[in-house]
Amino acid sequence: MTDYQEQVADALDAARDATTTALATAHAGAAAAGTDLVPAGADAAVSVKARMAGAHAQVAKARTAALEKVNSARELIEAQKAELDRQARALELELAPLKETLALMQEGIWTMNLYLGRDEEIRQIAEGAPAPAGTPIHVRQMVLAMDEESAVNAEGNGIDFRSVDAFDEWVTCDPAHLQQVLPEERGVVAIMARRSEIDYKDPWANKEYNKRNRHTYFLIRNGGALYRMDTNFEVGYRLVPARNEFTSMFLDRHTGQPLVPGTDKWLAAEKLAGARERHYMRVALILQGLIDRTHVFAPLPKPGVSLLTPADYDEGHVVLIADDESALTTGRTPFYDWLRSLNSQLRPGMRVMVTTRHKDWPSGYRDGGHERIWPNRAEYPRAGQVYTIARAGSRPGEFVVTYKRTQETWVNDGWGGGEYRVPKTAASCSIFVSDRFVLPIDLVDVETMRTYLGARLERHAYADMFPTLTAAIGFLEEEKAVEAPFRDLLAAQVAQAEGVDLDTAAALVAPVITSWKVGARWFRPMSGDPEAEARAATAILAERARIARADAGAGDDDAFLRRARREHRDALLVARKKDGTYVVLTPATRAWGPAAGTPEHASVPQDVWVHVHEYTRTGKARPVRQWQIVPMASLSRWIILHEAQAWSTWKRAARPADHLSDPEINEAISRIRDRAFPGLTLIAIGYDERGGWWNSNSKMEFTAWYHPGPVTIPERVLTGELPTLYAKTIAVRASREGDGSIGLSWIREPSTNNTTVWERFRGRFRDAEENRPAGVPWNDNRRHRMVFLDPVNLPAAHADADAWVEAHAAADQLESQADKALRGVQDGWTEARVAAARDRFMEDYADETLWAAEEARVRGTLVAPWRTTTDDEPWDALRYLALRLTEEGRTPWGLTVAEAIEALDEPLNPKLGSRQRHWAAKETLREPLPEGLLTLRFATEPTGTDVVVAGAAS
Repeated sequence: MTDYQEQVADALDAARDATTTALATAHAGAAAAGTDLVPAGADAAVSVKARMAGAHAQVAKARTAALEKVNSARELIEAQKAELDRQARALELELAPLKETLALMQEGIWTMNLYLGRDEEIRQIAEGAPAPAGTPIHVRQMVLAMDEESAVNAEGNGIDFRSVDAFDEWVTCDPAHLQQVLPEERGVVAIMARRSEIDYKDPWANKEYNKRNRHTYFLIRNGGALYRMDTNFEVGYRLVPARNEFTSMFLDRHTGQPLVPGTDKWLAAEKLAGARERHYMRVALILQGLIDRTHVFAPLPKPGVSLLTPADYDEGHVVLIADDESALTTGRTPFYDWLRSLNSQLRPGMRVMVTTRHKDWPSGYRDGGHERIWPNRAEYPRAGQVYTIARAGSRPGEFVVTYKRTQETWVNDGWGGGEYRVPKTAASCSIFVSDRFVLPIDLVDVETMRTYLGARLERHAYADMFPTLTAAIGFLEEEKAVEAPFRDLLAAQVAQAEGVDLDTAAALVAPVITSWKVGARWFRPMSGDPEAEARAATAILAERARIARADAGAGDDDAFLRRARREHRDALLVARKKDGTYVVLTPATRAWGPAAGTPEHASVPQDVWVHVHEYTRTGKARPVRQWQIVPMASLSRWIILHEAQAWSTWKRAARPADHLSDPEINEAISRIRDRAFPGLTLIAIGYDERGGWWNSNSKMEFTAWYHPGPVTIPERVLTGELPTLYAKTIAVRASREGDGSIGLSWIREPSTNNTTVWERFRGRFRDAEENRPAGVPWNDNRRHRMVFLDPVNLPAAHADADAWVEAHAAADQLESQADKALRGVQDGWTEARVAAARDRFMEDYADETLWAAEEARVRGTLVAPWRTTTDDEPWDALRYLALRLTEEGRTPWGLTVAEAIEALDEPLNPKLGSRQRHWAAKETLREPLPEGLLTLRFATEPTGTDVVVAGAAS
C-alpha cells in the first residue's frame, strides 16, 4: 500500500470513528434528556429543557467533529483521484502512437474490403452490347447530383435518397439523358442523390436524411450496359484529385504563402495530405476491384489494365476527365442577379410564375393564414402555372396576382349556416420585385434559361427554381409555336426589305417583337386577333426599319462607347436610341443616406434616380436632364451598348409617384419649415419612402420634430415631480399631383399624443459615461432617415436637454446619498432581529460555539420589510424622511429616526418615499412608526462629507 493510500485509509478510519462517536453521543443524549414531554410543574420543565439543551450541544459538537473528519477524508480522496488521473493521462500520451497505428491498420482492412467488394451492391439498370475491346476506361472527376441532372419531381423537392430508382428510370428512358450524364462509351462517374438540403420538418431527419442524400453511388457505363454501384464509401465532391489539391494544402490559407517545413501548420498539412492521398487511393482500389473481380468493364482495353499503373494512363487505356476543375462557368451574370434585374422591370399586366416551394417563400401562420395570400386559408399559386399581375400593391415594389380558387372550403352564408364549396372570390398573392421565387415570363428567353439549367458548377445554388425554369421553357416554346405564323410573316418581310436570309431575319426581328410587347403591354401570344396582329406587325416592322436606318446611319458605336466610359466613369448604361442618337445614364448622387446595399438604404434609396446625358449621332452633347426615372417603355426601345453591374439591380420599374428627388425633398423641407406652431421650435425633419416609421401603407412621409422649450426644475428635486423633456412630432405625407408637383398633407398637429422622450444615458451607460450629454429624441434606427437638422434650433434644444440631463444626474446623486443614509436604519433593523434571535437561541441551547451556524441560517431567512408590498409603509415613510432632508442639504448622517423626524418637522409621506411612486402607497401614515424604528440610526457620514443638520442631537 502506498503512502497516499495509507493516508486515505487513516482518514476514512478517523471519519468512521468520529461518526460512531457522534451516533453514540446522540443516543446517550436522548437517554439523558428523557422522552417525557409533559413534565410536572414549572421547575421540572426548566430542568427538562436544560437537559435537552445540554444533550443538543453535545450531539451538535459531535456531528461537527464527524463532518470535519469526513471532509478531510474527501479532500484526500479527491487529491488522490487527481494524481491518478494525471498518471492515466501520461500513460495515454505514451499509448497515442499505438492508437494511430491501430487506426491505420483498421483503415487498411477497410480499404481491402472495399477492393474485395464486401459491402458492394451492383445493380444493372440497362442492358446492351459492351463497348469494343480497345475502348479506354474514362474516369470523371466531377461528382454529380441526381436531382440537378434530372429535375425529376422537382415540384415535390426533387429526388432524395428514398427515390434513387426514379433517377434510374430517367437516365435510361432517353439516350440523351445518358449522354448528358456519362457520354463516354466506357466509363464511370460518381453521383449523389442531391447536394442541396431539404427541410424535412424535423431536426433529426434534417441531419440524418440530408447526410444520406450526399451518399455516393457509382454510375458505370460499358457500351449499352449501365450499372449503378453502391459501396460503403463516401467520395466527397471529387472522384480524383485536382491538380493543385495537394500543393495547396501547404499554403497558408490566410496569406497564401508557403508553410515553413517543421512547423505545426506544416505537420498538420502533411497529415491532412496523407489522409487525402489514402482517400483517393481507396477510390482507385474500388474501381480496380471492379476490373479484377467483375465483368462490368469487359472486354477490357487490354488484359490486366490497372488504374494503379501510370503506364496505362500514358498509353491511353485509362483516361481521367478533369471536368470539375476544367469546366467553365456560363460567363453570365449570377442567376439571382439576373432574376433580380428582370423582376425590377415588373409591372401590371405582365405574366409571372411563383415558386412556393422555394426556400425563400415565407412560412405560413398557425391559423392557416399567410402574409402573402388573401384570403386566409386560400391555396397557394400552383407550381408551373402562369399568372397575370393584376395591379400594383400598396407598398413600394409590391404587385398582386389574382387567381381562381379550386379547393373546397367552408363558406358561411351569413345566417349561421354554410356549405363546403369552391369560393367564388378569387385569391390573391403579393409579390415583390426583390423576391427570388418569382420568374417574369414576359422578360425571360428560352436560350438563357437553358444555359442556367445546364450550368453544372453553378446550378446547385438555384436548384429550387429548376421546376419553374423547366415549366417556363415549355410554356414559351408552346407560345412560340402558336405565334410561328406571325413571326414567320414578319421574318419574311424583314428578309425582303433588308436583303438577308430568313434565319437572319428571324433573329433580327425577335428582340423587336419582345421590346414591342413590353412597351405596348401586350403580354399574350400574337394569335387569334387579325386586326390586332396587323396593327402590331405594322408597328414592329416600322420599329425594325428605324433600327436598320439607325444602324446604317449611326456613328461608330465602339468609339462612342469608349468616349462615354471615359467621360462618365460611373455610367450605369450606355445605349443608342432607334433614331441613332446616344444616351448615357449616370446615378444621381443623393445628399442623404449611406451607400446602396446597406440596411439603411431603403429610407432614401440610392438606386432610383439617374441623370440622362444625351448625344447626337455625331457625338455632340445635349443639355443634361437631371433627376430622372426613365420609363420602362423607353428603355425597352434602346439598343444597349454597355451595362454596369449596378444597373442589373437598379430599380428600373420605379415610378415617380413613389419617390421624391433631392430637389423635391429640399422643397418639401422648406415648406415644412415655413409652417409654425405656437410654443414649438422645429429642430429636425426625417423622411422615409417605406411608409413612415410606424405605417407601412403610405409611401412617402416626412416626420417633423419640434422642441417645446426647457423644462422647469422643481425646488424639491427628490420628492417633487422632475419633469420629462419631450420632443413633439408630426407626420407630413407627400404625394405627387397630376401636374408633377408635390403635395403635402399634415396628418395632425403636434400634441401630447405624438411625443417622444429625449434620450437619457442611464443604466449601463451611467457609470462608464457619467458626464455623457443628452442624446437625441430619435433612436439609431431612425438616425439615418434624418434629412434636415436645424443648425440653430437643434443645438439650443441640445443645451436644454443637457441641462435636463444634468438635473436628473444631480437628483440621482442625491437620491443615492439618501439611500446610503437609510441603509444604516435598514442594517440596524437587521442587526436587532439577529440579536433577538441570538438571545432566544442562547436561552434554549446555552452554547456560544453553536451560534455561528445558526446565525447564517437566521440571516438567510430574514425578510426585509422594505422589499415587500405589505409591510413597507413605515419604510416608505423613512425613505421620504431621508429624501426630504437630503434635498434640503441636510442628509441625516448618524441621526436616529426620532432625531431626523424632529429635524424635518413635517408629516411623512409614504407615497412620495416609495420607489416609482407606487400607486397603492398612501400619502399619510395610517399608524405611528413603531417605537423600535425610532431608535435606529441612519448611516454614519462617509469620510469627506461635511453636512451639519441644524437642531440635530449629537
